[in-house]
Amino acid sequence: MTEDPPPPPLALGKGAASVAEPEPEPAGAAVDAAVAPPTDPAAAPGAGEATPARADDPSQPLVPATLEATPAALRAAAGLAPTPPRRRRRTDPGLAAASEPDDERDPDLAEPRSRKPMVVLGAILAVGATVAVLVLLGRANADRLALRCGATAIHAERGRVFPPWGTIPLGGAEWAPIGIPPAAECISRRTDSVAELTGWYLDALLAEVDRRLTAREVTELDAIAALLDQALLLARDPGRRDQRRDIERLVGDVAYWRAVTAARAASAQLGEVRKQFDAAAARRPRHASDAAAWGELLGDVAARLSRGPSGVIDEPPFAPGPSAAPAPRVDAQPGVALPAPPEVGADAEPGPASAAPPDAGLPAGGVLL
Repeated sequence: MTEDPPPPPLALGKGAASVAEPEPEPAGAAVDAAVAPPTDPAAAPGAGEATPARADDPSQPLVPATLEATPAALRAAAGLAPTPPRRRRRTDPGLAAASEPDDERDPDLAEPRSRKPMVVLGAILAVGATVAVLVLLGRANADRLALRCGATAIHAERGRVFPPWGTIPLGGAEWAPIGIPPAAECISRRTDSVAELTGWYLDALLAEVDRRLTAREVTELDAIAALLDQALLLARDPGRRDQRRDIERLVGDVAYWRAVTAARAASAQLGEVRKQFDAAAARRPRHASDAAAWGELLGDVAARLSRGPSGVIDEPPFAPGPSAAPAPRVDAQPGVALPAPPEVGADAEPGPASAAPPDAGLPAGGVLL
């Protein structure tokens, strides 16, 4: 009997490797050929289920019809170890995605995008928008000006830049607070014009100066002079020349009251000096004989200073009483009788008390020293 020849090798398709009887192969040989689908029309798609092949049928292929044509499946069918996965080179996901066609991108191999950059970008945009809004609100609030009436002072204020609400006092010597009494009239106002605020503040300054200069007792002349200097700073605009002339006149009022204060101080000092002359005349000094005359002279000057040019007594610092003026001193030699006071009758006219006769003679009833 003749032996049957071995079956011819099975062609698996274009570029595919032929599969024959298992023969010893070198270890590690790669199987990368693709396996074509079976040519049996019964196994074609749409032709129904294929009849399972018998294991002892030599006409059937050794490769099952359901073998997946992938390198990994072929290596598994050949009993070889799977190929280790290749490490992907780290590249920019955006550039890699742009370089590959849409139909070749593998969604399983795509790296998940991190959401941290988007969160950081959103936070930066939110902070930037908040800062921009605060800057705009601060600029709008800084353009607002106000005259605020406090309990004891008037303040000129402007809006605050940051935080963009509220007000702060204006700086500069011309915007110094104006001291007022608690009962003074004042109205707080707001404006966007510097010229209007200057007019309001200047009016408040002049009103306070007038109130102090027309008081019953004009005091605090230094404070009034400081207010007038502040008013001159506010009235430097050429359009306020009339107000500047009024301020100059008020400066003259301050100078007048300074002089009046000095005259009153001089009158008080003259009164003190007169008292000293009167005390000396009462002791009848041995070598000075005009102490009483000096006292009378200073008394007249002090009285005239107290009356002023109008002749009205304005609280004289020294008002001599009837007993304050000492009796006139008459010099007499030892052993000469002093003159006795003349007797004034009902019809006689009394002469001046200070005028002593030049020679009284030796009247009866005198006392000899």
